[in-house]
Amino acid sequence: MTGSSISIDGGIFFGVDPTTGRGETEGGCLDRLAPYGVDMAIASPFRAAYFDMQEGNDAFLDMAQADPRIIPAPLINPVSYDADEDYLAKLYDRGVRIIGLFPGFYFDAWNWHGYAVERLVKDAASLGLSVLTGVTSSTDIACIARSLAPTGATILVRWMRGGGYVATADMVAVGRAFPNMYFDIGTTTQSGGIEHLAERLGARRLFVASNAPLSHEGCAHLLLKTARLSGADREMIVGGTLAKLLDVALPSNESLQDASRDESAWKRLIEQPKIDTHWHTSGWNIVEPRLGFDQMCEEFDRFNYRIAVTSSVRALNDDLEAGNDETRAFCDKDPRVRGHIVVNPLQIDRSLREIDRLLSDPRFVSVKTIQDFYGLSLDDAAYEPILDHAARHELTVMAHMGGMAEAARRHPDLRFIASHGTWRPTEFADLPNVYMDIATSTALHAQVDLDLLLESVGVDRIIFSCDGQLMSPAWTLGKLASSNLPDSVIDAMMTANPFRALPRLSKTVDMGSLESVTAA
Repeated sequence: MTGSSISIDGGIFFGVDPTTGRGETEGGCLDRLAPYGVDMAIASPFRAAYFDMQEGNDAFLDMAQADPRIIPAPLINPVSYDADEDYLAKLYDRGVRIIGLFPGFYFDAWNWHGYAVERLVKDAASLGLSVLTGVTSSTDIACIARSLAPTGATILVRWMRGGGYVATADMVAVGRAFPNMYFDIGTTTQSGGIEHLAERLGARRLFVASNAPLSHEGCAHLLLKTARLSGADREMIVGGTLAKLLDVALPSNESLQDASRDESAWKRLIEQPKIDTHWHTSGWNIVEPRLGFDQMCEEFDRFNYRIAVTSSVRALNDDLEAGNDETRAFCDKDPRVRGHIVVNPLQIDRSLREIDRLLSDPRFVSVKTIQDFYGLSLDDAAYEPILDHAARHELTVMAHMGGMAEAARRHPDLRFIASHGTWRPTEFADLPNVYMDIATSTALHAQVDLDLLLESVGVDRIIFSCDGQLMSPAWTLGKLASSNLPDSVIDAMMTANPFRALPRLSKTVDMGSLESVTAA
């Protein structure tokens, strides 16, 4: 290995995914990774997954030989694998040092427990081939650990969807049991999560993969760039781990297209003043290392927050009064904090009393519920007294999307915020009283189509949100950095639009103190 600061993306694809239409025939996502300082990428061909394994891999390897930025990881389909042939040996002779196993592409044709899969991984181990495994859950990690890790093969666990924060404990447990397993941190979204893994496993066991072009490429890389790591740990995760495992040398400068490495766009997103309408106190009973008020305030400083509107998980999942008081305590702690009043449709009288109790505090600007937690939709009769009460007091209602369209039609004078509103934006196109929150645990383009969101609801109804501290602001900013949204749209969602969605907010804000933040 040469080059102490090599940057390697641990997983992208070439070609076009026929199920989503995402991708490019010339592999242009390598160029889109340049602003994040990426020198090289482990890449695999869609064609080998969806059409023909050998034909797709052969054509891809021919192309990869002409581009030193590509570390080829041919995709192997166990259903097509003949253990008596020497296909893996032929790949090794062509310079391949890592192969990919991605069951999600094969419509349930195989899984991690198959005997052919185990034999394939044993064959790879005997040749010195590393194995890149595409996972979607902690169950996948457990299956790989039990079925494949005992072969002794070097196994790299790469995330193919969001939700890596749920598997943090599994990654630590499996990693301690199997030193031949390495882990992608690209969806470890919770504040402090990457640092936690580096402390428990060591940075030499971690790498970063963007999953481009299926996912917004900026998400994983901004998570890593904003993590609180030592220089040595950062260098390992950025590329040192993969360079060492795969004996990779840094390409020549002529191959790196330095001119395209303009970092100004994503740095501007981090530095510009912003309002976040979706934050939480207390935690979700998973590994969340930065739950304290002081630590969350440090996040506000780091990402230049002017206002953060928060709700209490304790109020949502345990005790209304104690949780809402926790939110008020956070407001007392930091003048940038505002609160959502959490309500419970199974405790209507208690919820109405909570609204009345906290209305006199202007820092509480809305009502918050998660209706599916109770097995309800927002248009359920149980919510009607709460919605009526909120409307009388100019309180916006923030909730998940289930039943919100019907409730918004029933209450046209009441404002709503759809949490995680990138999922089905077309359902709300004709509802001007619904604002869309862009916080989601996924980075997949198919589930976070920001162009479709803008087309559906317009520039004035999209608001910046990250679902902190379960998801670092870097996760949402990575989606914006990877999008085609004009700066004017991003500026509006971070500044003016929160005041449109939350009328009480402007009554609590010294506009001069917000610098560039202005009410519409």
